[in-house]
Amino acid sequence: MARHFKNHVHYTDPDTGQVTRFQPGEECPEEIELEIDENNFIALEDYAAQQKASYGSLNKEQLVALAAERGLDVEGTKAELIVRLEQSDGALS
Repeated sequence: MARHFKNHVHYTDPDTGQVTRFQPGEECPEEIELEIDENNFIALEDYAAQQKASYGSLNKEQLVALAAERGLDVEGTKAELIVRLEQSDGALS
């Protein structure tokens, strides 16, 4: 079963030294799952619910930044941005 990150996680490959940054809600690759602390995982549906609950408390500038991070349209009202982000959350599950 796929596991998803609760927080930003930086993983350094012990063989190559390459650093990979994972975003909250992003799926953890199976090959590194056992090396990641258990507290860094969250059920995807729980992550989406947390995101939806917190959108209303953000200002428009913060919502625009989240939308841009996800490659979504950043134009429109605060309500329109929230709808777009919620739809994006639905696409994650």
